[in-house]
Amino acid sequence: MDPFTFEHSFRFTEERFVELCGVFRKKTRPLRVAAAGAAGLACLFSPYTLVAGILLLGLAVFGTFLLRWIPKSAVHGYRNTPYLQDELTYGIDDRGLWLAGPPIEARVPWKAARVWDRREGWLRISAPGAPWFWFPVAALKEAGLYNRVMERGKQHAVRFNSGETKGNRR
Repeated sequence: MDPFTFEHSFRFTEERFVELCGVFRKKTRPLRVAAAGAAGLACLFSPYTLVAGILLLGLAVFGTFLLRWIPKSAVHGYRNTPYLQDELTYGIDDRGLWLAGPPIEARVPWKAARVWDRREGWLRISAPGAPWFWFPVAALKEAGLYNRVMERGKQHAVRFNSGETKGNRR
């Protein structure tokens, strides 16, 4: 396979990071919360479903407000990872992935890649013990490298939440 190289620089905002890493996607979160709230309200009108209604309303409140304060949430991760708030240069080539910025430098060979995912126009590739590597799908396609990167990614990693990640693949 011919060598290739791709680099881009990017600075995450808290909102963008949460959108990309949150449990629920930003577009569907309000719909899920509204559905849980509406179902909860409907359940309050029957003594047989009262407990379910209270639980659903609690879930709606939880989804609206409390996720921001839970440790391990995307917001918490962004706020406690200072290098994410700086502009970083992400790179990818036929040998591996790298990340460079004022407070951090990381390089990972392809054979260490374990999981990949596409979300909101971004490709994320991760390896144990390394930061996530982010690449804009549109820019990879424009450079004519998207298929080559995906081919390499699928060779070494599995798609997030694909079922293969549930067990120990290696």
